Amino acid sequence: MKKRKDHNTLRATPSHVTGMPSVALPDTDTPCKGCALGKMHDNPYPPSGKHATRPLELVHLDLVGPMPTESRFHACYVLMFIDDYSGFAVVAFLHTKDAISLHFKSMVSWAEISTGHSLTSVRSDQGGEFMAGMLQSFFQSRGIMHQTLIPHTPQ
Repeated sequence: MKKRKDHNTLRATPSHVTGMPSVALPDTDTPCKGCALGKMHDNPYPPSGKHATRPLELVHLDLVGPMPTESRFHACYVLMFIDDYSGFAVVAFLHTKDAISLHFKSMVSWAEISTGHSLTSVRSDQGGEFMAGMLQSFFQSRGIMHQTLIPHTPQ
């Protein structure tokens, strides 16, 4: 394999930068195992022909966190609420996971009043935060179907 232009630049850098040691570089472009694995990707998932036909027919939920750094107002989690029909998204910044139920109920109430439609189903990963008793009770009391995804797959 041919040498990369970057290698020549890295080899010449110590003569132009004070205090930088010389760098030993391989003679070929063959990536190391870690680099090769890092550049691997899945083939694209086929597009789904199933989409919601009205607002709030299907809402995607996800919880991100805890974040390594708290927000200005001490939130460590982000709850995402995405309508499949419109693509409209709402986020809530949470201090703890315990606040999910309260914020989700507020989001549902706001969305139903704004759209004039009732929430029919939600889709989430199998995280414990969405499987907890309070949220499951809310789903059941409202007749909301809860669909769960296989971990580490796109919605």
